[in-house]
Amino acid sequence: MAAGTTTQLSILSLFFILTFIPIPYFSCPLHQKQSLIRFKSTLTTIFNSNSDPTSVYYVPFAELDSWNRSSDCCSWARVKCSQTRNVTELHLDNSVPLFVDPVPEMNPDILTPLFETQSLKVLDISMNLLQGEIPGDGFDNLTELVHLDLNYNNFNGSIPG
Repeated sequence: MAAGTTTQLSILSLFFILTFIPIPYFSCPLHQKQSLIRFKSTLTTIFNSNSDPTSVYYVPFAELDSWNRSSDCCSWARVKCSQTRNVTELHLDNSVPLFVDPVPEMNPDILTPLFETQSLKVLDISMNLLQGEIPGDGFDNLTELVHLDLNYNNFNGSIPG
């Protein structure tokens, strides 16, 4: 009888561990989370240094509030993951508020942290006031990319192949 009780306690203990203690294997890879946090930080820094928070058009990045170090990036707004918890889609369209004064200079270099997420299949960065040369070297890292939306930005140069 004691052996049966010990087995039940072991199973109950394992259930408790799997249910209530966050295990990193059930969240997105740390390097992907860190690169997305760096992207958000850069975006926020550029926007905050160029915008007037008292303006009626000031719009903080409310949708990116879920992007924090304490949560699984697969649960973040605008992020989708595969069953293996790799980030496969980023829907970052219209991430930069369009009605700000003055309009911040948004260089495509802001995208650099995103290029570290090589599992991306979908990247939508449309409508973000980005201007300048398309960073071809970065897109070369995204070997699984099948959908890229660059609409309504002011890029110049050729689209990476």
